[in-house]
Amino acid sequence: MIYQFNHIKIDDQNYKLTVKDIKVQVEPQVFNIIIFLIQNKDKVVTRNELLEHVWQGRVVSDTSINNSIKSARKALGDDGTSQKIIKTIHSRGYQFVAELRSAAP
Repeated sequence: MIYQFNHIKIDDQNYKLTVKDIKVQVEPQVFNIIIFLIQNKDKVVTRNELLEHVWQGRVVSDTSINNSIKSARKALGDDGTSQKIIKTIHSRGYQFVAELRSAAP
């Protein structure tokens, strides 16, 4: 599937993220977080859901989750202050809030 929003294109089949047609390298976990948040954009994703689906139940620290979210935001040109793409819902989790222009197979 190819997801497009803002100046960003994400190809989840080829593990490719481009911002303004420039390829951005991201760690696999960070890429998987972005994809999982996009696929669940209509709801708040809890930390437990991230652990289950992205880390597949492996035990990781809260710091690891926080750093991965921070890296995802950075790769997408977002940050913890503006939160225009990934929003923190305090005491609940995270939500993808950018408007998808298209999602094509």
